[in-house]
Amino acid sequence: TYRTDVKEMRFSYANDKAYETLVAGSTDYPDGSVFIKVAVMTLGDPAFINSEVPAGSHRYQVMRRDKEMYKTTDGWGYGSFAATSWGYD
Repeated sequence: TYRTDVKEMRFSYANDKAYETLVAGSTDYPDGSVFIKVAVMTLGDPAFINSEVPAGSHRYQVMRRDKEMYKTTDGWGYGSFAATSWGYD
């Protein structure tokens, strides 16, 4: 996906367990399902005036399904890692 308001391109990934459940049209993801979203800032592409090009990632978000470990959040564990000047928080 692409958000024009913040010039952010978002790539979403799923492991096999999550992907198979998604393709089946279900929302009952089994334990071990993982989704990852990578947010990448963009800049105008000097070669193509109507295009944007990646300018570096600035955030990673992770969701992991474990119904026992994450009981209080409907079975999902969440992590968000933001870029800093020295690495990731």
